[in-house]
Amino acid sequence: MVLKSCTTLQVGLQSVTARLRREDGITAIEYAIIGVAMASVLFFIFDKGGFLKALEGAWSTMSTKITGVESIIK
Repeated sequence: MVLKSCTTLQVGLQSVTARLRREDGITAIEYAIIGVAMASVLFFIFDKGGFLKALEGAWSTMSTKITGVESIIK
């Protein structure tokens, strides 16, 4: 029973090791696909400027509020 389990485990490990060795090229392709997807998302977010305008507006509001608090503290 124990010998059978050890043999099964060893065969499984050899199978996984062989599979990992064969898939190096596939990993590079997966990274390329992820890179294209991320570039598309970033282009969509920053293309029209809506996101940047909202971010600048939020930054301006925060700056104004911080300046207002500074005058209260003094």
